[in-house]
Amino acid sequence: MQELKNLRKFITSCVTVLIFWTCTLVLPFSGTALAQASPNALSITTLGMDDSNNNFPYSNTLQASGGTPPYTWSITSGVLPQGLQLTASTGTVAGTPNDKINTYTVTFQVKDSGLLTASRKISFNNIYGFTKAHAAAAIPATFFGMTIYDQTHVYPSVPIGYLGKGDATTWPFIEQTEGVYNWTALDQYVSVAQQHKLPFYWTNANIPKWAAADPNTCTFYQGTHIYACTSMIRADKMAAFDTFLKTLILRYKGQITLYELWNEPNVGNVFTGTIAQMVTLTKHVYNAVRTYDPNALIGSPSSTGANYLLAYFKQGGPRGVNLIDIHGYPDVTGNDAPEAIIGFKTENIKINMASVGLQNKIIWDVENSWGGQRSNQDTDYRASFVSRSLLEHWSVGIPQSSWYGWDEPAWGTLWTPTGGITPPGTAYGVVEAWMLGATMPYPCTANGGTTWNAVYTCDLTRSGGYQARAVFDTTQTCKNGVCTTSNYTPDPKYLQYRDITGAVFPITPPGQTVQIGLKPILLENCTCPKIP
Repeated sequence: MQELKNLRKFITSCVTVLIFWTCTLVLPFSGTALAQASPNALSITTLGMDDSNNNFPYSNTLQASGGTPPYTWSITSGVLPQGLQLTASTGTVAGTPNDKINTYTVTFQVKDSGLLTASRKISFNNIYGFTKAHAAAAIPATFFGMTIYDQTHVYPSVPIGYLGKGDATTWPFIEQTEGVYNWTALDQYVSVAQQHKLPFYWTNANIPKWAAADPNTCTFYQGTHIYACTSMIRADKMAAFDTFLKTLILRYKGQITLYELWNEPNVGNVFTGTIAQMVTLTKHVYNAVRTYDPNALIGSPSSTGANYLLAYFKQGGPRGVNLIDIHGYPDVTGNDAPEAIIGFKTENIKINMASVGLQNKIIWDVENSWGGQRSNQDTDYRASFVSRSLLEHWSVGIPQSSWYGWDEPAWGTLWTPTGGITPPGTAYGVVEAWMLGATMPYPCTANGGTTWNAVYTCDLTRSGGYQARAVFDTTQTCKNGVCTTSNYTPDPKYLQYRDITGAVFPITPPGQTVQIGLKPILLENCTCPKIP
């Protein structure tokens, strides 16, 4: 019996030793796998970085979680734009970039005190547009442009500083029969602009049937009996086009502020000719404006795609334009969000324009909104859309943004004949009041996320020490009348906040957590009933 006990003790000891040496041998080689499975695994939580702007101060701090702090940061592949540096101890990328306008892809690595590592590849753009002058400028009334559908009976109940293009004012409407002009609609728009002392812009789209090289491209404008053709002009009708342009420009000299060379030429129901043919047409418009009203501004064709505009200039489009015009509608078939203006709607154009030496041209968004009725129709979402759109347009360096349109029945509607101003229309006026006359000292920051999913902060300042911060969370939703929110802890200097209905709420005590969602709120360092 004693021998059996001794045998059992010997076997137990061997098993214990075997387990010990097995663990000792396995653990050094399986440490990474165990760390990945652990809730305390080291990881980089920053998903994206804000774009940098050449010659403008930049700072963006990477974030990590897990492991055992302190962390040490490094770059394992790729390079930052010249002028930016990574601080190893903090993960902060900062400096004043002065490098090629382009997309930069960098792999960042973080190492903890236990020598665990984690990596993430992040792409961001070094672009242009938000400059020191833009940061120092008070946001002007002219930034807030608006298109009116019914120019004879409707005028916005929110302040506007720029009158967008008029409906039914293009060449096919004005000259339905060769040599016979109908200026009624355009006269009315110009009259509204003059009455309210607003700048106003004109653009052309389509060709009248009598001048079309291909009549098979002609169809009626929706709801009218006026033909719109998408082909090139017949060679023998180019002189008639020149006569129309001369008559137009001389008639409204000094009253039309901006001539856009063409409206959306990359869209099939506007133009089906070649880019070279569009260059020919717009050279005629450009030369006519420079000849007959040299003080007027000229904007590029308002392509909705960056690559079309790049090809246009490469094929000889006039580079003496004053402005690069865009239409900032998001891709309503995909990500229907105003953050498109931060993403592909401007970053691609900025990179492309720099590649052909046009990086010093200012970008205007002369037509934008959530688009047509096929886009997200939730009222709360649309109120959030217009609010975020205004803040983000200024943040990317755009000094003029024209909403389309105030009473437009299908696109971006802010007012209806039966219901009056809509909640999105109210939000437009409220956020305009937040911004008008304020300065935005640096672009809005997407804190640690991507363009589409992040907590955004947009700081606004005024004289007398006024400081405010618009904040919203694009990871939240608005659907069927319900908007989700997340917690946000403001700096204790902020004493109250406003929402996009115009309501004001105290933050008591200072530093107390508030709820944020898609609809921006404005934190303020005062207990002021009105914005100073």
